[in-house]
Amino acid sequence: MEPNRVVTLPQLPSEVLSVIFQYLSLPDILCCLTVSREWHVEAAPYLYSNAKFLKGTCPSLIQRFKANKHYIHHLEWDALSPKVISEEDILDILLDYHASGPIEDLDDDVVLKPGSRRATLYSFRFSGTLDSVSRFDEILFNLTSLTRLSLYWWAYSREVKGNIISLDRILETMPHLIHLSVEGCDFEPLKPESPLLDQHAPMYRLQTFCFDASLIDCQESILRIFRRLGHLVAISVYGDKYNATNFVSGFQPQRVGLALQTFCPKLEQIHASGYIPFYFYLFPTSTSLSPIKLHGNDQQEHSLLEEQRRQQCEEAFELFPKLKSFSTDHCCILAVEDLRALGVCARFLTHLTLSGMIKPAYNVPLSEQQDDGRVQRRCNITTMDLQIFLETCQHLQQFSAPRMAISLEDMTPSGMAISRKRRTYGNNLIRLAKPWACEQTLEKLEIGFEVASTHPSDHRIVFAQLGRCRRLKSLSLRFSDLMPTLTHGVDLLVGLEDTLEEIPSWSSAWSCDNKETLLWLLTRFKKLTKIGTNIYEGSGLQAQVMGWLSPEQCARLSYNTKRILISEI
Repeated sequence: MEPNRVVTLPQLPSEVLSVIFQYLSLPDILCCLTVSREWHVEAAPYLYSNAKFLKGTCPSLIQRFKANKHYIHHLEWDALSPKVISEEDILDILLDYHASGPIEDLDDDVVLKPGSRRATLYSFRFSGTLDSVSRFDEILFNLTSLTRLSLYWWAYSREVKGNIISLDRILETMPHLIHLSVEGCDFEPLKPESPLLDQHAPMYRLQTFCFDASLIDCQESILRIFRRLGHLVAISVYGDKYNATNFVSGFQPQRVGLALQTFCPKLEQIHASGYIPFYFYLFPTSTSLSPIKLHGNDQQEHSLLEEQRRQQCEEAFELFPKLKSFSTDHCCILAVEDLRALGVCARFLTHLTLSGMIKPAYNVPLSEQQDDGRVQRRCNITTMDLQIFLETCQHLQQFSAPRMAISLEDMTPSGMAISRKRRTYGNNLIRLAKPWACEQTLEKLEIGFEVASTHPSDHRIVFAQLGRCRRLKSLSLRFSDLMPTLTHGVDLLVGLEDTLEEIPSWSSAWSCDNKETLLWLLTRFKKLTKIGTNIYEGSGLQAQVMGWLSPEQCARLSYNTKRILISEI
């Protein structure tokens, strides 16, 4: 092509360009504008629809957004970083309000009246401190078109009180709100005349609600807060600032469950972050003690006790009958009775994630605050309870418990013996395990397995169970004693060759350095793109393994980052 030749671009109708730009990413739209500035008019609604004022935002970009503020529909503002954007510019963009001077100098009786060219926001994400923004409430409650709102208030210490937010005012001012996340602030107490408590008013549209655990402490009636939130599908409770010695006062898990069951029948997802317990059922009032810790002296007695526990879970009062997903972060406050109830009663449960370290259920300081004795009968989760859960939960698709492990003694089926026991119940009793109820549905598994010996027959019991999960796509065996060799049972995974896509971690006790096993996996499992080897990067063992494989096969292996010792610095 001649260097100075002018190329005439085809004249595309604006309707066609609008459809094209609708499906392009922001970098692709910018590339289009470098080709022809004539496309700017059609591209502008998509180019300026998403505004992010974060650390490092250049002033010229802010000015471009001010000039095209009527196109902005989604805005993220980080007020924690100094001088990202001035409050005067924010007022111009959000409210089309042109201040004659600094906003903090305005008299309190001056009303911030929105202009006609203000942004029509559908989502607003804000993070800041108590004193980072002047007259923030006035700005916030003028954003009446929002469907998604996220507020994060950061305090320098736990003793510093955060901003006070009026929950009922948010819901009344923003009638289209579907997602609400409020973290790090205090909630204004509900007044008797609050519209949130009106039993005859229609339900709010809110479907996802993320909030601090302080919202549902003893100072508020839990049964009132959710009265008009009947469309809730998912909730997240933040309790990261609480621990065993600094627990949220008056948190009553059984009352939370009763309130959500009464007013939020559509609830499907629960996420708990921090030291927050959830009860998934209440014991029958006729039950004086939980028999979970009891073990039979023989197989027959032990089986009878397990059947009694299953029936007890079925008779218990279900608090979340339509639950599909439950997940935790940082620590897991879950009693064995609630885990058993999830396995037996949660007929729609497909996702369970128990991240972080298990905290003893009885350490939750509820004894002095509860008037219902049934909440005091809960016990800690053991390895056997994990196995029983998998034997009873029929529709499970994802189960993640990375810091927990199932002992071989608890998953040994009838007619098989193990060479060495890590522990026993009663008179040298080995529990007769049943097949997992989720074998036909499980797609992701992250858990450990404890095997006391190196005898191949012991390891093959575990691999045989894993091989029956024919839909498994991801298998992570961190904190396991399993030996990853064909002799020890890896060959029993052959039924997963058409589905298995990744093995992020094989074992914490052994490295996957067997040549025959690696070649078999990489050759047989065509969809397997990642295999964790537990081999340190840069080690001699890594060089040896890479010498066996082709470059394409080596790219499918992952290695541990080598630790740097103080003596090596």
